[in-house]
Amino acid sequence: MKINKINRNIRVTDAADLAGKLHGELDKSTLEDVHVSTLRSEMSTISIGLSGAINESKAMSALEDHDERRDMTYRSLLHIIKGFLLHPDATIREAAVHVDMVLDNYGFDLINQNYSSESSLLDALIRDLEEPETAAMVAVLPGMVAIVEQLKTEQKQFKAAEADWHEARAEDGKTESASALKHELLKVVNNKLLVYLKAMQQMNPAPYQELINDVVMHIERANALVKRRRNSEETVEVDN
Repeated sequence: MKINKINRNIRVTDAADLAGKLHGELDKSTLEDVHVSTLRSEMSTISIGLSGAINESKAMSALEDHDERRDMTYRSLLHIIKGFLLHPDATIREAAVHVDMVLDNYGFDLINQNYSSESSLLDALIRDLEEPETAAMVAVLPGMVAIVEQLKTEQKQFKAAEADWHEARAEDGKTESASALKHELLKVVNNKLLVYLKAMQQMNPAPYQELINDVVMHIERANALVKRRRNSEETVEVDN
């Protein structure tokens, strides 16, 4: 049986999935082999590290998405209130002037602050908008209550995403990047595990054949995915 190496173009997320599968095969193996045990330990460390790094990356992406949403809602709030200042109805104009004075304390620069500062400022703004006198003015402006509620919801969602991000970082506890861990996976599998299994395939195949079959199966599937994605990307480039 031919034993191929992991394609170096494998994506980090696919590498993490493959690392978990290969570690699972080594873990369930009944082979009494010190070398296999050592490799299992190395694979466990890499698999855990990759999963943690990817979870942190996903949490950061979610955090950025929630920040963008609250930014858009906040900008809408500022733009809409400026429109109400020109409304033909005097009652609406007067309410808009009051709310606009509150918003002017924060301005468009609020969304340019770091996450922590922006959250603090938005919390303060929401409290100001909920003050009885200001809340009464907000209620006069068509659609404004809904926008303020949307901002409150998105602020809560951002804070929840931020908590998830901090948790992911704490669980990871690694300084290595996902790309560095992928490189480590390739070294351990391609240069250690596969080299050893090839040697055992020649010297003592029977006890190792099941493990070899399973390892080869997972790697071939991962490599096939790399190939399909590469072909798909090349097709898109040609079509464009």
